[in-house]
Amino acid sequence: MKHLTLPAVAALLLSLIAHQSFALSQALHEPAIFFPKSFDAQKAALITAALSDKQFKFKEGLTSYWEPKFSTTLTYEGDTPALNALLARLAQIKGLRLAVNFSKDLAKETHGFPPAGNWWVEYDHTAPDTLTLRINLAAQDIHLDQLKLPPSTGG
Repeated sequence: MKHLTLPAVAALLLSLIAHQSFALSQALHEPAIFFPKSFDAQKAALITAALSDKQFKFKEGLTSYWEPKFSTTLTYEGDTPALNALLARLAQIKGLRLAVNFSKDLAKETHGFPPAGNWWVEYDHTAPDTLTLRINLAAQDIHLDQLKLPPSTGG
């Protein structure tokens, strides 16, 4: 039996470590959120149904299984009326808090994945009753003068 050389052993260990770290994130080709096990199933179904509506033009997403956040980022391409409709629909979900913030350019916040899109929906386990919508100010289809932030009924 041949002995493994030090570089071969190092390469093998690095490939195992890299494989494990890539396994800690999952690309999403359909809207989905990794909710905590204790999360209200009815509320999760309402959120998932809203985020899956085809009018909102989901692109891609990413769930990271890094503790403690276990974060999910979903990317959408819709225009301002679609964003307004999504905000209004999510605001009707009892017990859900909506946070809205803005990015000058989401393309500068990502390294290609998830893609920039017109807005992101972000979720993490450290704030389990909150969805954050991050709006891309560089998106040509988003017009702030038409944006309607509904009062939240969830908080």
